[in-house]
Amino acid sequence: MNELNKISKFNSCMDTNPASEMTVKHFCLNIINGRFAEDITKLRTISDKQQRDDIKKTLPAVTPSGTFSQRNNVSLIKHSGFMCVDVDAKHNPTIKDWEAFRNSLAGYDYTYFVALSASGKGVFILIPIAYPHRHGQTFDALKQDFADIGITIDIICRGVSWLRIVSYDPDAVLNPDAKVYDRYIVPPPPPKPTESNGSALVYLLKKIIRSQTDITSNYFDWLEIGRALHNELGATNGRAWFHSISQFYGDYSKEKADRQFNAIEKSPGRATEATIYEIAKQHNIYLKN
Repeated sequence: MNELNKISKFNSCMDTNPASEMTVKHFCLNIINGRFAEDITKLRTISDKQQRDDIKKTLPAVTPSGTFSQRNNVSLIKHSGFMCVDVDAKHNPTIKDWEAFRNSLAGYDYTYFVALSASGKGVFILIPIAYPHRHGQTFDALKQDFADIGITIDIICRGVSWLRIVSYDPDAVLNPDAKVYDRYIVPPPPPKPTESNGSALVYLLKKIIRSQTDITSNYFDWLEIGRALHNELGATNGRAWFHSISQFYGDYSKEKADRQFNAIEKSPGRATEATIYEIAKQHNIYLKN
């Protein structure tokens, strides 16, 4: 774990280009020391949710998982080695005392930093992770671990470019001796190809999976990839490969991918394997080197 690793800072949640960089530790100390106390204190006095949301959009924010050239999952420059997860009232209605809950998470072995959210009705936790290249799969493991103790973490945090709004919490807990979280969940492997699968296409799909490259961040590309897999490999095998290819997207979830493929089955279009070859080429993955 290196708390001096850099993260990108944005002047507001509406910005897509970073304004500067700061260390993970510096971000945490700003929250404890009251760098944003005036804005956050004012925010917490407002009862109207829409008004609070409008103010939040104007606040500075960071990408806790690294530095980016632009704020999207494919523009990561360097991972920070940290994952930030969010626990909020919407997904955890039984939690009433957020300060007590924050303090309880301070005892979690992997908590480097835990603080109240900007609204004060939730917390966020910074956790050092062992395998940054398995960011999404590490999130899946953390989600499972928290679920085992009755806590739901927000799925939106799965994306590597997820944005964390600044906050203020003088009682936040900073633990430089936190353990590094090293668990991750690998999705089930796709089915073994058969002659009917199309050997050239399957060969390319395996190259994509070995490289762990996300070629689905553009929604239209994702849709056309799914259609091509359906048309070339059939409904069952196509769906399995669709999950295997989609898993590297930061916000991937099995439920979302299944819903998308269900829609594709009703309207498969005319996409072919050539569609996948072309999209893969844009990510420097070729059928033949």
